[in-house]
Amino acid sequence: MEIPSFWSLFFEHATAPFFVFQVFSVLLWCIDDYVGYTLFTLGMLVIMESLQVKQQILSMKSLRDMRTESFPVLVYRNKVWKRISSRQLVPGDLISLSSQRIHDSLWENDDSSVVAPCDCLLLNGSCVVNEAVLTGESVPKSKIGISAMVTAETRHQCLAIAEEHNLHRRHMVYGGTKIILHKADYSESSLKDVSKPANQGCIAYVIRTGFYTSQGDMLRNMMYSSARTSANNRESFIFIFILLIFAILSALYVYRTGSRDPKRNHWKLILHCIMIITNVVPPELPLELSYAVNNSLINLSKKGIFCTEPFRIPFAGRVRTCYFDKTGTLTSDKLVLLGVASCESPDEGVLHSVGQLPIDATSVMAACQELVWVNGKLLGNQMELTALEHSGWDFAAASGTLSPPKWMRSKGARSLTPVFRYGFESANRRMAVVCKVESARGLRVLVKGAPEMLRGLLREVPAHYESVYKHHTLQGKRVLAMAWKDLPESVSPHDLKTLPRSAVESNLTFCGFLLFDCPLKSSTRSTVQSLIDNRYRVKIITGDNPYTACEIAKQCGIIPASSEVLVLASSPIALLGEPRLPDALPDLRRRPSRARRAASPVRPRAERFLLVCSPRCAGSLLLDQPAVLETLTPFVTIFARMSPQQKGDTIRATKASGTYCLMCGDGTNDVAALKQSHVGVSILSNVEIEDYVADREAQLHEHAEKDDWDRLVANEQFERFVERAPSPALQLAYRTVGGRRMPIRSHFASKQSALAGAASHSSPASVQSEFQKSPRFLDLEDWRDQLMREASENVQLKLGDASIASPFTCKSTGIDKVLQILRFGRCTLVTTFQIYIILALNSLIGAYSMSVLYMDGVKNGDFQMTISGVLIAGIFFFISSSKPLRVLSPEHPPSKLFSGSILATISLQFMVHFGIMYVIRKMTLPYVSLGSEELSPDAEFVPNVLNTVVFLLDIIMQLFVFIVNYQGHPFMQSIRENKPLFYAFCVSFSFFFVLTLEIIPPLNRWMQLVPFPSQEFKFQFLGLSLLDGLLAYLCDRALKWIRKVVGKRE
Repeated sequence: MEIPSFWSLFFEHATAPFFVFQVFSVLLWCIDDYVGYTLFTLGMLVIMESLQVKQQILSMKSLRDMRTESFPVLVYRNKVWKRISSRQLVPGDLISLSSQRIHDSLWENDDSSVVAPCDCLLLNGSCVVNEAVLTGESVPKSKIGISAMVTAETRHQCLAIAEEHNLHRRHMVYGGTKIILHKADYSESSLKDVSKPANQGCIAYVIRTGFYTSQGDMLRNMMYSSARTSANNRESFIFIFILLIFAILSALYVYRTGSRDPKRNHWKLILHCIMIITNVVPPELPLELSYAVNNSLINLSKKGIFCTEPFRIPFAGRVRTCYFDKTGTLTSDKLVLLGVASCESPDEGVLHSVGQLPIDATSVMAACQELVWVNGKLLGNQMELTALEHSGWDFAAASGTLSPPKWMRSKGARSLTPVFRYGFESANRRMAVVCKVESARGLRVLVKGAPEMLRGLLREVPAHYESVYKHHTLQGKRVLAMAWKDLPESVSPHDLKTLPRSAVESNLTFCGFLLFDCPLKSSTRSTVQSLIDNRYRVKIITGDNPYTACEIAKQCGIIPASSEVLVLASSPIALLGEPRLPDALPDLRRRPSRARRAASPVRPRAERFLLVCSPRCAGSLLLDQPAVLETLTPFVTIFARMSPQQKGDTIRATKASGTYCLMCGDGTNDVAALKQSHVGVSILSNVEIEDYVADREAQLHEHAEKDDWDRLVANEQFERFVERAPSPALQLAYRTVGGRRMPIRSHFASKQSALAGAASHSSPASVQSEFQKSPRFLDLEDWRDQLMREASENVQLKLGDASIASPFTCKSTGIDKVLQILRFGRCTLVTTFQIYIILALNSLIGAYSMSVLYMDGVKNGDFQMTISGVLIAGIFFFISSSKPLRVLSPEHPPSKLFSGSILATISLQFMVHFGIMYVIRKMTLPYVSLGSEELSPDAEFVPNVLNTVVFLLDIIMQLFVFIVNYQGHPFMQSIRENKPLFYAFCVSFSFFFVLTLEIIPPLNRWMQLVPFPSQEFKFQFLGLSLLDGLLAYLCDRALKWIRKVVGKRE
């Protein structure tokens, strides 16, 4: 990737249509003799574009450093294996993938040759890869060859075959992912015409290269995301178009009135009409919108939240419904094995410890997995690691053989060596491993999966099968059914590649239910409660059992404990409470055109019951009727046993109903839903970092008394001190514990009591002063710096921090980062809307000033325009940099720019401003001679009373427009909390009062102002100016109060 020069990139930006329009608008003022104002505005545009270009170059350099450097690969061309650079690969090549580096003098110091050079389809053998660079998850993934489905003649169609069978995930190796292990197999019939590669690697078919790969696509999104950071959309363009209509009407008024005067300069008249129209979109508007989004983007990255699509940040402010995956998102990845339940006894609650288990059950626990041994450590799914650990079997690193303990051998247990795997797939909801048994000729099949899925594969279903697993799922446990069978001795490992999976997994023997406890993450309950308290709809969408999902929903507060829950299915099934179901649901398929009206009987029942949607309901009744799903989704709280595709369909239906939704899940199983949602959030937990911080916390907890410390950290000023931590690592250290903010305790016990007393009796400033004067404060500072250095070695923003699965990626151990995204989303949305409101009012006021007042001969001096432009640009900048409050509010911001409250406040405020301008204009006219030469619209600027009054009125009105429409609480900092903005307003108002009260006459002369006709006139003007701000403020606050009252009723 070549980095363009600064000037070439700047030329590209400077020739963009909108920038050309901005420059054109500015040059019009220069033609009208406003040279100083033109130079200031043009300079501001050039500087801001230069900064954007510079930032883009830095981003491109950073991304270039992230890319995988070229390295040697073996490619099969002209029936010969050749060594070429990875940059020379093209789609259709056959390459050899190996976990061993290819040594070459040109790349002898390069360690990148263990990564995949491109997106390719694995044809033979198997690989274990680490896809953390794409998904952020470090759990190894197994890839198997697809050659059993293709022949040598159809090999060029292997991509189409993979698409037809939807097998990309199991067979695709993505560029940039690390190849940990590989195992080649050259016995495939489709590769008989291909010789063995020299490195004994697996053969793969090149699909995509360069920026067309999955990694390249993510890099491209990251590289060009800055071009889409502004919150512009169709609604915004319509808003500007409406303002343009008012500007055109004003221009027509000026042209029609001015053309009647034969003395008027016709070209100047046309110039002024064009200036009225272009004034609708101020030159700095795109920069202000982009800065508002970029400000949130930067602050989110400081909190460990990485975003590849910044234009979605305002969407988070419109979210009303939050979907959460269950496993690994709401619940912890650290599963607890409870034991195994059998169906031998009608007693549903019987659990067997591992020592009491049959050998067949322990063999499934140990061998039915996809774990790999890498660098002296066993890696893989946490559930499989836990099951293997509790089974008592040993894992042989070299061969992968599982060996039972001695006491099991005495009972007939034998070692198992996996020879073939059917990996877990969401559609099948099970996995199987075929093993070779020690001292036996035949092969054994070991299967585990969802109880309802395995039931149809069993040779004989135990009598209490269903009652046992439902009993445990209702308690929130994760239940997996285990089964096995021996294959005929005639079946060889090679036959498994062509043998249908249905034949291998039929007539199985049941050997028990494997039970896991899925504890909630520490932040789940508090985060869910915060969302519910702030009037968000919280739903679960999971591939797990409906009964388990319901219990987890009750534990985290999504479902009240006393609620009655109904499962929607193709036939009425009650989970808890009465077995009732809306009778209208079965008829919805037959009358899709009336789906919304037919589903209306659901509403009264949904208000009484909490509904759970099962896959049978989604598949047979809903997914084939999108209108029905759109109607039903608001009433359903839990979507259970959903496949990845069904999750995506559910999110799509929610969007179609007009609701903005957030989806939070892991980076792999929920890809369809994460991409479909308005705000997709991947939670990428790092167990090593979590354990590291937990250990450091445990060590430091010993040095402080909990009660005294809590009294200190309850102080708001101290919490702000903590929040200013500059590093994601330090923010991670001050993480949420038990649902509340509590920093890691330092060991300054000697001054603890004094500080606690100060926190309870003194002001925030005195507490911080006392805290800083403590002799142990330096110890805290040293420890903080040390922790930041240590943790930053492990927590650095890099390519793996972004995920191809979703626009938002959180390096977090819990879902509490969702609250941060919603907070910044609200702040960005409100900032964007207030910028448009200010734009509308300024445009309407400007249209009146540049039309009616212009015909009266009102003009501003060049220096006046420049000073006014500096003040307005500075205030806009400080408004765009506002930060959100630290807590959410039950009050939601308007989700649409064309909402009634926004249109009403613009209309009322403009009426107030127009009325005040009209009154002051009438009050000033007796002191000027309309029609005189100096008040001619074509005359040069000459200071007079009318110009002075209009200039001062324009300044104070713009200040009031900013103050009244600054949203502040409950979505963002108030004006007093936004210190730069507060000081800017103080300076601007002081400037206005000094000029109006004529405190410094030389300053007034320097500003090209003339003295007021009388003291009475001066104070009348000042009173009307302040009345303008008061009336506008009352109108806006009255509308907000009405909106708040209406919102509570809804």
